[in-house]
Amino acid sequence: KVLKSLLIGTAKTLKDERGIVYPISRQGAGRVQADKAINSKLYATPATLSLGHINIVSKKTISRKVTFTNLADQEKSFDIEYIHGEQVTVSSKQSITIAAGGKTSVDFAITITKPSDVSSFKEFDILIKLMEQGQEVLRVPTLGIMKSVSNVEIKKLNIRSTSALDSDGALADLEIYNNSSNPATVELFNLIGFDKRKPYESGLFRYKNRSCDLAAAGFKIINKNDTPTLQIAVKLHKMINVWDICEVSAQFDTDLDGELDLELGGILSTGLSGLTALISEKGHYSVLIDSKRAKEVRLAYEKLVRESEGTTDKSANYREAVKGIFDMTVYNQSTISVIEVPLNALELKNKSKLRMKIATMSYHGENIESDDFFGIEEKWHSLTVQEDSQGHAELPMAISLAPQEKKKVTMRKGAGKHKLMALIPTNLSFGPKIEQNDRQMLIIKPNYQD
Repeated sequence: KVLKSLLIGTAKTLKDERGIVYPISRQGAGRVQADKAINSKLYATPATLSLGHINIVSKKTISRKVTFTNLADQEKSFDIEYIHGEQVTVSSKQSITIAAGGKTSVDFAITITKPSDVSSFKEFDILIKLMEQGQEVLRVPTLGIMKSVSNVEIKKLNIRSTSALDSDGALADLEIYNNSSNPATVELFNLIGFDKRKPYESGLFRYKNRSCDLAAAGFKIINKNDTPTLQIAVKLHKMINVWDICEVSAQFDTDLDGELDLELGGILSTGLSGLTALISEKGHYSVLIDSKRAKEVRLAYEKLVRESEGTTDKSANYREAVKGIFDMTVYNQSTISVIEVPLNALELKNKSKLRMKIATMSYHGENIESDDFFGIEEKWHSLTVQEDSQGHAELPMAISLAPQEKKKVTMRKGAGKHKLMALIPTNLSFGPKIEQNDRQMLIIKPNYQD
């Protein structure tokens, strides 16, 4: 750790051809200067400060401690300086003196102010420098992400019927209030159910997929571009920075024979070999794949590898297995994403029913168990895809709320028994019990009124 700290503390700042300093997220501490590291008599613990996600409404001050160690055989004095952006200020001692072979700890108060143009999240960095006679002798690179948070509250779900007994077809009004100074987004779905958090296990199993640990799923049928479209939302137990590391999968049994027919993958445009030839822009997409054809492509590729004894430079091309490419909505710095498929693309044998399995998968190479199926992996979940069969029909697409805005959303109560699930990616995500403490998902209890 000392050697690492010496290398980081004596690094050199990198700039582009225009003289603009690269952010710490790109260059780290900078370029290693081995000669200076060898001769340095000063190091910091920790060598870097990772502030993580800073949830912020408008302004917030946090504190971090750094201990500086003097390896020299004489007392040393240093001035403390900082380099940071406009949205950050740092305060601490202006100078320190460290005895020969001694240590001194410094508390740094870091105040983050959310810029008016940040509606979701923004990265920021700080370079703490110790100076001796005007020359930098040590640096502590600091990196964090400010996340704008909202406080969306669901006031009421009023169903205009006497009780659940006669609620089918009744109008329903949902009152939503964004009780914060930041904009917010709300997605409404019919709850399919919850999935338990994966238990922590010791040994090798600590590398099980927990970054994409599925917590809950929901669905709705919307009329998008005059086409009935099935949307499936997934909610994770743990917030992730970007959805690039997680893939969403919905497997469909379209003829109800218990066998996989189609798979809808919520993936990056680079996440399937051959897909980039069909997509002009990089991003996340809902990709519908013919499972039988994809299996044939894979078997043919494996045969090619065997016959070439592993020398082939070709890769499996799944282009012919792709039946359709549709939108996918990802909310980075959250626990929520949404995949979708037009119902006519599923070519259901029974026009109103299908079976499906929902899963999340991790792209992290160290995961032993990369996927997490909703419920039991072998079990198919039946779903009736007629609009009136939903617990709540005529649900809107994503709802945008300005700061302090109130909205009333009118929908229609369907024949299904699904609870109404509100997914709010801009709210806080925390708590061990997903169905109770996580503010990014609210399960709405109805009120009936004659």
